[in-house]
Amino acid sequence: MTKKPVDRPESNNEDARSLLEEGEGKVLPLYRDLLGVNVFITGGGSGIGAYFVAAFSLQGAKVGFVSLSEDSGNNLCDRVAARCDGRRPTYYPCDIRDIAALKFCMEDFEKNNGATQVLINNAARDTRHDVSSYSVAEWDDALNTNLRPHYFTSQFVVDGMREGGWGSII
Repeated sequence: MTKKPVDRPESNNEDARSLLEEGEGKVLPLYRDLLGVNVFITGGGSGIGAYFVAAFSLQGAKVGFVSLSEDSGNNLCDRVAARCDGRRPTYYPCDIRDIAALKFCMEDFEKNNGATQVLINNAARDTRHDVSSYSVAEWDDALNTNLRPHYFTSQFVVDGMREGGWGSII
């Protein structure tokens, strides 16, 4: 198999990029129990989330993810499809602070793939701040990004996981 060129997105996705690049002698372990598993990832467009998207896709899982950055989300889908014989993860541009929009994305993913079996609550905003000057509005925004959506994504998938007899929320 020839090595395909990889576009360089604006965000720092070195880990996902290296996972998706083919190289001589590069063999990835195959976990057959992930083949066809429905995986939904918040914050999947960059960083560790992009690595999760790539890794689960390479295992044959059906992956859906949300991210704020449309460029990095679409670019990641293109790179995964190039490495996975055209199989693409499903990308949804979404601000996870908007719970109704997040729920819509998850409903669409499940409508097209079936119940989510693995949920990775990865999205977060890691804004460095000084404790003495952190405002109420900044605190609320941090909780609305780093905690609130993860509760509601978990609430959304738990019944399907119970009905299916298994599931993982990470």
